[in-house]
Amino acid sequence: RSSPRPSPSPMSKSRSFLQHLFCCDCYRVPRCASILVSYLLVICFFFCFSIILPNFAVFVEERGGSGFYYGLVLGIFAFGQMIGVVLSGHSSDKFGRKIVLAVTLSMIVISMLILAFITEIWHLVTLRAIQGFFASAFPVCQAFIMDAVKPAHRSFHLVLTTASLYCGLFLGPLVTGTIAAYGWMPPPLIASGFSFICLLLTLFFFQNASQSKIQPTPTSTHT
Repeated sequence: RSSPRPSPSPMSKSRSFLQHLFCCDCYRVPRCASILVSYLLVICFFFCFSIILPNFAVFVEERGGSGFYYGLVLGIFAFGQMIGVVLSGHSSDKFGRKIVLAVTLSMIVISMLILAFITEIWHLVTLRAIQGFFASAFPVCQAFIMDAVKPAHRSFHLVLTTASLYCGLFLGPLVTGTIAAYGWMPPPLIASGFSFICLLLTLFFFQNASQSKIQPTPTSTHT
């Protein structure tokens, strides 16, 4: 008479859920944590982009700027991204994705901190160009995720990456609207703090693709 099978523990249930969510062949905490951090970084990049948008017009008008400067502030961010995305992709292949992400997050932390205390329009234009350049590391996160998951599930993770992008675009203006009564300074400080948290998570939990990439299962041969 066989003994009854023990019921699965809460820990094993959690592992099964993570296996299904991240499409892992086996439960590996480092790889799953790296994927989670990658999604959080995508949210962070676009959160930092969008959290300042609602206050741009007020900032420019209070300093006597015209609609040209408002358009310049918005466009210069994309211009910085256009240049940075090429360099970040090349640098991530050469030096590793973790280093590139850590550097970009560090610069976003510093630039957002400075942004909270600026007083001139040209300060805003310069900082937005810098932020656009370093926020271009979004494709690095996307490339890491594509390397870390099984090919059969890459479309699913592309959808999750896009959802993370829109999540950041949604949360940024929402936060700014909630604290609009406190003026210009709080949104950049919040973005700087969020970026700093993401930087710490990247340093301690993110692994390069060589450490997290799914290895093919060896096939046995019969002689």
